[in-house]
Amino acid sequence: SRGTIPQEAVPLFKQMVKIGFNVVFAGPVRTAKTTFLQTWQMYESDKLEGVVIQSDPELKFYKLKPKAPIMTIIADKSKLKTIVENMLRGDADYYVFAEARDGLSLYVALDIATRGQNRMKMTYHINHRKIKNICYDIARRIVDEVGGNLYSTVLDVAQTFNYVFEMKQLSNKGQKRLAGIYEIRLNDQNGIVEVHTICKYHPDKDNWTWNYTFGTDKEEMGMENPRAFENFKEILHDLAEANPMAEEDKLLVIDYSHLKGGK
Repeated sequence: SRGTIPQEAVPLFKQMVKIGFNVVFAGPVRTAKTTFLQTWQMYESDKLEGVVIQSDPELKFYKLKPKAPIMTIIADKSKLKTIVENMLRGDADYYVFAEARDGLSLYVALDIATRGQNRMKMTYHINHRKIKNICYDIARRIVDEVGGNLYSTVLDVAQTFNYVFEMKQLSNKGQKRLAGIYEIRLNDQNGIVEVHTICKYHPDKDNWTWNYTFGTDKEEMGMENPRAFENFKEILHDLAEANPMAEEDKLLVIDYSHLKGGK
């Protein structure tokens, strides 16, 4: 009702929650990233066990979803180091990272997700100019904090986080908008990262265009809930038919091979 997201996309988002994609809500400060994450989380099943990790008690899911088995961990950077191994040995159905601000929290999120964890949700502070290079931005922060190979970390990020929702604030600061949705794909054979724009906001018309596309990795995730994935495909197809995206907006291919061997 506020116009922050396209009303016609609400059924699509509900199916994405059911499928269990790993999603990042990204953008500058005060762009409704946390609000969108909380709204997304409200459609998660109350039967699933979740862990919320945050540095301050901003997200109060015990009030929003009182029947859901959700454990909240409040830990700053110094405390997070002491509980990382215990978290990695846990068996939660999903993790929520509220405002992953530093390399350590990003490392923990990535480490958990690369072990096969789905339904990961995270907010991330990044400006518009860097949004399509988010895999590199996250990897660089991790490597700067905990070390490792930058190239392989970029590929891990690309393989781990499925969709990025970019949020923005309009000139009227009381209004927020979903600026775009990006599907991240990794070509395992050549290490090429593909950023597919599936949704783009057009401020001149205050509307969104859509692109019908998804990778084989998303199909594999959809096998766990085939009905939801079929619904996801049908809704995305209809959105793209009704408001098609321009070809030049659909795909960004990023070759990070020059980072091989780099620290």
